[in-house]
Amino acid sequence: MTLVSQDPSSRSPIVQAARRRHPMALRGLEFLMGALFLYLGGAKLLGTPAAVRLFRDIGWGQWFRYVTGVVEVTGALLLLIPALAGASAFLLMSVMVAATGIELFVLHRPPAAATACLCAHTVIAWGRRAQTRRLFARRRTGR
Repeated sequence: MTLVSQDPSSRSPIVQAARRRHPMALRGLEFLMGALFLYLGGAKLLGTPAAVRLFRDIGWGQWFRYVTGVVEVTGALLLLIPALAGASAFLLMSVMVAATGIELFVLHRPPAAATACLCAHTVIAWGRRAQTRRLFARRRTGR
């Protein structure tokens, strides 16, 4: 016996409204993270003093700053295309996993910003999982 009805028409108006707003909230998060990563990646590519100092402290050279900047700007632009937003979120999630590790083990500081970005990209990837699945299914069949 269940206490909650499984009939969608019997759901409360609040639940139904939340389901309608979900795509708008996801789209808003995609735009927000896209703008943030366009700014962050652009700062790395332009060579702002803070970015140069950060990558000097990491110790892998400035080539790594350029690679990271290109990946972040590309991911930011792909977040704006709904069909590619999930795949882009996975790309940026991998960047944030690496950033978290670098913050913890190389720079020895708390990775609060990287972890917050990782969480936001996880929400986007989860929200766009159907589109990402279709994208890769099309790719496998050659269409």
